This record gives sequence, structure tokens and C-alpha cells, in this order.
Amino acid sequence: MKYPFNRLILAVAVCASLVACGAGSESDSFSGDLGDSNLYSPGNDNTSSPALGEPEPAPGSEPAPGSAPAPGSAPAPAPGSESESELVPEPAPESSPASAVMALYSYTNDIAAALPLAGAVLEQKMVYIFWQGTDIARVDYYCCKGVSGDASGEAHTPRKSASGGVFSVAFDMSQYTTTGTRELYVDFLTTDGSLHTNNFTNFTVNVVNAEPVYSVNATLSWNPPTLREDGSALASADIASYEITYIDADNLMRSQYVAANDTSWTARLKEGDYEFAISAVDVYGLESQLSTAINCQITATGSSCN
Repeated sequence: MKYPFNRLILAVAVCASLVACGAGSESDSFSGDLGDSNLYSPGNDNTSSPALGEPEPAPGSEPAPGSAPAPGSAPAPAPGSESESELVPEPAPESSPASAVMALYSYTNDIAAALPLAGAVLEQKMVYIFWQGTDIARVDYYCCKGVSGDASGEAHTPRKSASGGVFSVAFDMSQYTTTGTRELYVDFLTTDGSLHTNNFTNFTVNVVNAEPVYSVNATLSWNPPTLREDGSALASADIASYEITYIDADNLMRSQYVAANDTSWTARLKEGDYEFAISAVDVYGLESQLSTAINCQITATGSSCN
């Protein structure tokens, strides 16, 4: 069950910067309201020649009386013997091979275009991760822990869960700027109630060294939600984190997680047009709907949102 935000208030403070914001710079402030929101051989005759060395029978000799079988009778089979057709066992029914369980990825939310994630090199943009298997009821994803190289020690993002359809979630790979191997960890529940843990898939991110020019400090702030979608109370202790989703000046979708005890996020951004929204994730892994987005024009000399 997802739950809503009451009201999310964005306040973006900007200041012009040549090297860094400092003394003597002027700043403009503006605010916007994120609004209400409630992741397939012909037979031979019966005569025969005697065996070698065996005397031929005298002409006209007859078999001893009683030695011929009664008309129409057939020799009885030996006890316990069966016909050849009865001795052939029936083939065992073929069993269907088990469906492979694996992680897939795509740059669109379409599993038909998805490829295996293991060993893949992902671009620094929004990536959709799918979990392929049979009889799946729920999938919990944890991404994208650094396990080698410069990325070593970077932690997983908070859990994302999927419980229907193609079991996909989206991760913004543009937030990763260090090279090395990363890990997707998955727990999944099957329809028989079994929990399958310790599923690991490793991949890398193609990190582009060129960095955009950032010139404006922006701060996003919000009020924590106090109600769930059904109207019941939401305790602050039940909130695990927030996810900020925004479209930047290059028209790329990005996301950023912040801890539950934070109610603001500050970033250095390029000048341009932005769209911001936010959602909350509770301690059970349930994520709220995105808030109503606000559009902001951010410049070094003055900014506004609506």
C-alpha cells in the first residue's frame, strides 16, 4: 500500500558563483508547492531342411499319435512370459525444464527489450531492472552496492519492491560516478509462500568522466507526511527514506535518496529548467505516490518556480 504526502514545499535558494558561493554574492529565494499525492522379410513356408548329420525321416512316416496339436489350438506361452509388445515399458513423461531465474535490464520499461544484467555495462541513465522467474509473488531489490574498484564500500540504496506485473523497478545510474563492479541483491517470494534470499548479480556502470558545469546552489525542502493513503496516521518512525525525482536542465531524469531524518536536500545544479517531485519509502519498503511536480527555472541571477 502506498501512502501520500500532505504537502511538500520546495524552497530553492540560488546564488551566483564563479568559483564557489561566498561572501559578497547575492541570493534569490523562491518557493513552489509540490502539492498533494496520495515502481514456452517375407515369410518362408513351413518346410525346412534337416540339420547336417541328422537322418532324414523315412518316406511316408507320420508323427506318433497324439503328438499333433489339436486343430485351432496355439502353443501356450511359458508361465510368466509376455508378448514382445507387453515387455516394452512406456516412456516416462517429459518434465518441463525449470524457468531460469535471473535479473534483466532495459532502458525502457519493456521486458521484451530486456537483456541479462549479469556482466552488463550500464550507461549512466535511468535503467529498469526486471526479475524473471515463475510463480513469483513479490521481489525486493537492493542496488547498487560497490564491490570492487573505486566503487568499493558504496552502500545499496534503500529497498525497492515490486509485487505484480513484470516485477520491474527503476534505478538512476547517473548518480554513480566511480568505476568498479556493482551488485544487485534480490530477495523474492513465490506463490507457495517460500522466501528465496541471497540472489546476487554483478554489473558495471560506464562512467563518463566529463562533468557538467554546476553554478547554482539549490535547496529542496519538504514537510514529512503524517497520513497514509487510507487516512490512517503515519508515524515519523515508520518513514525509512525519501526519494527525490527530477528532470534536469539536460532533460535527463535523475533521482536522489535522502535519509528519513532529513527534510531538505541541497545540490549544485546547472542553470536551466527543472521539474521536481518527491516520494517517501516506509520501513516495510512501501513507496508513496510521487508528489505533484513543480517546474523551476534556475539561473545564477534569479530563479522562480510554479
